[in-house]
Amino acid sequence: MEKKNKVLIIAHRGESFDAVENSLGSVKLAWERNADAVEVDVRLTKDDVIIAHHDVSIKRKGNKKLKITKHRSEHIFKVNIGQENSGNSGFEKIPTLKEILLTVPAGKILFIEIKPKKGVLKPLEDLLRNCKVPKGQIRFISFNFELLVLLKKHLPEYKYYLIYRHWLPVPFKLEKLISKVKYAELDGLDLHYKLISAEVIRKVKASGLEIFTWTVNDLKLAKQFVNWGIEGITTDRAGWMKRNLNS
Repeated sequence: MEKKNKVLIIAHRGESFDAVENSLGSVKLAWERNADAVEVDVRLTKDDVIIAHHDVSIKRKGNKKLKITKHRSEHIFKVNIGQENSGNSGFEKIPTLKEILLTVPAGKILFIEIKPKKGVLKPLEDLLRNCKVPKGQIRFISFNFELLVLLKKHLPEYKYYLIYRHWLPVPFKLEKLISKVKYAELDGLDLHYKLISAEVIRKVKASGLEIFTWTVNDLKLAKQFVNWGIEGITTDRAGWMKRNLNS
């Protein structure tokens, strides 16, 4: 086994085990609990505002049948997503990416998962142009390879990681995936935890790419991944994971 390395503990949609995912409360709680990084999902409203939300509609979180791309931001901001969290009886709106960027402490990292397939480049460029967070503290992830290539071309000063999973019986062709990512000059892979093994980690790191995994809430499994040399673990329980990982 490899010696344990310093691993980034990344809060999945914020501290989402105890707070509403992708909310300001969830993000701030992750920072309070000393997460190394926070991951949020972002989508684009009809008026091109980048907001933090996972699904294409607000139904699951806000109990409203509003498709995000079909509504302006002022309508979306009226939806209360705080009702899901038993510890929050007040109003909590879907936050903008700008609001989330304002929470990032010195030395911490924000992973931004880009959900839209198109139209996000200009709003993102406009937002980052006036962003005070150092470029090294912002990283982008996506399942969409072509989108990452586009963002890399226009915003080359940031890091980019391809998220990947596969469903059986489709074979996992790691070497092909590594070649694809390296050819595009992306920075690494973010693999579903079921794809992770000591050999997978070794091959990815030997290629010069970084390797992360999601979403790991089992402490024993997380310790195994750390022993194998994983560089980052995304979890719903970042504070708990970080406290217990070395125990």
